[in-house]
Amino acid sequence: MVGAGLLVGLGGGGPDPERAPALVRTGCKPGSEDIATHATAPDRRVALTFDDGPSSYSPEVLRALRRHGAHATFFVIGDRILGNEALLERMVADGHEIGNHSMVHAPSPDSADLADSQRLIEDVSGFRPCHFRPPGGQVDDALIARARALEMATVTWSVDTGDWANQDPAAILAGVLASVEPGSIILLHDGGGDRSGTASVTPQLIDQLRERGFELVTVTELFGGSFTLAPVAS
Repeated sequence: MVGAGLLVGLGGGGPDPERAPALVRTGCKPGSEDIATHATAPDRRVALTFDDGPSSYSPEVLRALRRHGAHATFFVIGDRILGNEALLERMVADGHEIGNHSMVHAPSPDSADLADSQRLIEDVSGFRPCHFRPPGGQVDDALIARARALEMATVTWSVDTGDWANQDPAAILAGVLASVEPGSIILLHDGGGDRSGTASVTPQLIDQLRERGFELVTVTELFGGSFTLAPVAS
């Protein structure tokens, strides 16, 4: 199912040529602390993150990232995966990271919710997330511990684009450029409502960040963790 990809770090194995394409079990190990909002980056790396998908807006975001050769992290909601399985496969095939954003986007999800979402993501995409983003950014020590028990570090953000409330592309772009700095984790949304503004401004956002000398990486890469994707299928 993962037809193409990239090997970064350790691990990975190709599909059995005698069978139809199958999932290649991949994933990551966090380089961050138990909770992180920003990386202490020695270079100008930043992470674009997209929450609340997958949705009908995800393909446009993925097209923009592919055309620009940029990678991002998608924090997906479990109950939005069914019917959108191909989008998760494409995320992994294009070299993006998938993060766990809970099963139903309820505040303070319990261990079963996190585990169900984790299992569904891996069953569909082959990728096992190592980062969890709490719904609404609401977090406490108990939730951090529940994520840690599933081998996930908790990640929020340092740049809030406000696209969850305002889909004006110019406002989204201005919000990022006014606040971004090396090590920033940038909050965007590809699901959860009308995300047409986010999708349409993504190409310009990538260009503007690069013009300012920023490199776009996944959350795991931002923190120097171990990140493994499927090798390119022959």
